[in-house]
Amino acid sequence: EYEGKLEIELIPPTNLGMELNAPSFEKSSMIFIRKMVSAEFLKSLVGNDPDKLKFIQEDKKDETMVFDPATTEYQKTKEMSLLIEYYVRPCAQYPTGYYFITTKLGILFEGELPFGHFPIEYVGFDRISGNPRHRSIIKQLRPFQLEINRTASKIAEHQITSDDKVLVQNGTKLS
Repeated sequence: EYEGKLEIELIPPTNLGMELNAPSFEKSSMIFIRKMVSAEFLKSLVGNDPDKLKFIQEDKKDETMVFDPATTEYQKTKEMSLLIEYYVRPCAQYPTGYYFITTKLGILFEGELPFGHFPIEYVGFDRISGNPRHRSIIKQLRPFQLEINRTASKIAEHQITSDDKVLVQNGTKLS
């Protein structure tokens, strides 16, 4: 019934959400992921289903401001749809778990989780700086960066004040 290959995807923490009152990621019964996807790609996934195509066509007309980490700027999207993936952990209501993949206007796909396996694993953010709970190489390098900044600052100070030069009169000895 299920086919395809396993795909591992890094989810930025800003695109990941959980239940509002859940005390932790592991105890949240529902997790969702927001991502911007090309409208053409979504059309290829839904095929010729007119109801689902309507959700994609109407959604791609809306412009959304999206943060681009490569340029560190916000940009308006064009020909893209906001896709939200909801994953429900196995529980009494859904013994094998459940998923919904939607646009803002309607559900594109839904069904039981394959083999009852919850597809999102929490491993921390070792590649992304600024996380309060996990380490990053940037945090480990901070002491070295502080020393580099101090040295550069002292060099600039010497260039401005010339306090690293000793001036003597012509013909006198340095003592």
